[in-house]
Amino acid sequence: MRNKQHRNTQPETLRSTQQPRTKKTARAATRQTTAQLQSFESVIVIVIVMFIVILGILFFARMGRETINEESRKKADVDAITLFSLVTNLPELQCSKYGGVTDPACINLYKAKALSKLIKKEGERSVKSPAFFYYNSLFGDATVSLATIYPNEENITLYDRKPRHTTRSIPIRIPIKVEDPITNKKAFGVLTVTHHT
Repeated sequence: MRNKQHRNTQPETLRSTQQPRTKKTARAATRQTTAQLQSFESVIVIVIVMFIVILGILFFARMGRETINEESRKKADVDAITLFSLVTNLPELQCSKYGGVTDPACINLYKAKALSKLIKKEGERSVKSPAFFYYNSLFGDATVSLATIYPNEENITLYDRKPRHTTRSIPIRIPIKVEDPITNKKAFGVLTVTHHT
């Protein structure tokens, strides 16, 4: 009888492990697989959304940087034009007769030479004069030069100050008349104002 009982129990255990799945166990396995797939899909969706958000942040950061660079370029251009207008309207350089300006598009050759010498002399001194600080505050980081081209060639550097680290130089050139008031002769020249940023 013992053998019989033993035989009966053994097939039952084997039977329970080898029994085909019932509908309940099959549904539970399907639910578990579906749940795993849904959680995997959720993770993939989150990863894709994070990737899109990061790309959006990078895109807008780059656009913001380009906008800032464009604005700084525009400001530098406006500063260069303002400086050029300032130089051409300096009474220290303009042609004049009897105290009045005769031609706004004309530079007095001797006034230009005198201004160049004054700024260079004051810039070389160890103790700077008010004249140096005045022109330094007007022109800032710039180079102002006058070149007569016809009939005689001559270059005059009126002001020259470059920063240690220049990222951009904006030269503006304009043809201008250069008058010699002693001989009353006019020459053709080019005024160059270079703004350093």
